Amino acid sequence: ADHDFWRYEEAIAPRRMETVYLDEALKREVLDDLDEFASEETKEWYARHCIPFRRGFLLHGPPGTGKTSLIAAIATRMRRPVHRVNLVAPRMCDDSLRTAMTRVEDGSIVVFEDIDSLFGVHREKNEQCNVTFSGLLNALDGIGDTTKGTLFLFTTNHPEKLDPALRRRGRVDREFYVGPCTEGQ
Repeated sequence: ADHDFWRYEEAIAPRRMETVYLDEALKREVLDDLDEFASEETKEWYARHCIPFRRGFLLHGPPGTGKTSLIAAIATRMRRPVHRVNLVAPRMCDDSLRTAMTRVEDGSIVVFEDIDSLFGVHREKNEQCNVTFSGLLNALDGIGDTTKGTLFLFTTNHPEKLDPALRRRGRVDREFYVGPCTEGQ
């Protein structure tokens, strides 16, 4: 938050995808999308069309339905480091967030959990947050290295609270509802 950027916090045990109990169609859809994004053909296609090589997923649903577990399984499956962002850190501001995003390792996963709690429907910010809505958008897809293959994962319990500017393609490319377990699960 104070221009110290990324620091190692902890290692978590690998989480195999088969240990995350989700609707099988949802799981297949997520995995297919990730496999396509990670392919060399996709990277070349993005470069050929001058499109920033990044992907954004919004995982939404009630609390306790597996959104964070799915993130751990995605990181394990893709063998990518996870960078967790705390937008309400006391000294986090637009500038430090943007600079931190430029210093993310190639092929990383950047996680913003409970993104709905930071800004209101009309972009008003939480009083505890020094990051503006505009600053968040610029950190996600402003000017900078666009070849890193970063995977942005957002979670929310209330997708209806999110501004459409955040949910547009290029920032959130896919939205996945992670619902309560069925009896079969």
